[in-house]
Amino acid sequence: MNNAENPLIPTGWEFLVTGISAALIILLVVAVVRLARSQAVAAAERLGLLLFCLVVPLLGPVLTLALLRHRDQRVVSPADKSSAARSSTARRARR
Repeated sequence: MNNAENPLIPTGWEFLVTGISAALIILLVVAVVRLARSQAVAAAERLGLLLFCLVVPLLGPVLTLALLRHRDQRVVSPADKSSAARSSTARRARR
């Protein structure tokens, strides 16, 4: 009998490459969805970040997610805006 490996059964490194590829695709999808939903990025910058994600496979989505996280923390939420408006109204009333 022939003792060669079956070419139809994937080897360990093929599973590893498939897993890494799947992780990169999931990371890209998460970054693109997060980019599409973000209110903190202008349209031109959004296009640039999208192209960066597509051109640079690992670094692009990771840096995009980090940038969006940083910008979303800086954006004031609507609840914070209304409480700030109430406090400024109260300060004006005291004057």
